[in-house]
Amino acid sequence: MKFKPEDLVIDSVSASVLAELTPMNENVIIRVIENEPVSDGGIVLTTASVEKSTLGVVLAPNLISFSRDGSERKPVLKEGDIVRLQRGNVGTGMPEAPNGQKWLAVPEDVIYYYRRINKG
Repeated sequence: MKFKPEDLVIDSVSASVLAELTPMNENVIIRVIENEPVSDGGIVLTTASVEKSTLGVVLAPNLISFSRDGSERKPVLKEGDIVRLQRGNVGTGMPEAPNGQKWLAVPEDVIYYYRRINKG
C-alpha cells in the first residue's frame, strides 16, 4: 500500500467539518489518498494518465453494518483505518471536504479490506 504518514492525519479544518457530519446507516466517509503523478521510474505523468485511486482513509466510520445474510452486526471500521475500495464510480463526492481533499461517502460493501495502522 502506498501512502505517507501525513495521509493518516486529520487536520483541524477537517475535524471541525467532521464534527458536524454523521454518516447514515452502513455508509463510511473516507478521504481518498490520491496516487502520485510520478511513475516508479521517476517520470512525471500527466493528470490523464494517473490511475484513479482506490485507497482511502476512514474519517467517519459507519454506525451499523450487515452480514451477507442481512443480519445486523457490529461495524469493524474505525477512524484512521486505511481502506481499499473497488474500482469504478463508487460513493458520492462530498463538497464539504476542505480545499485540496477529496472525500467520498461510500457504502461499506464497496470496501474490500482495511488496514489498521498503530498510531502509538
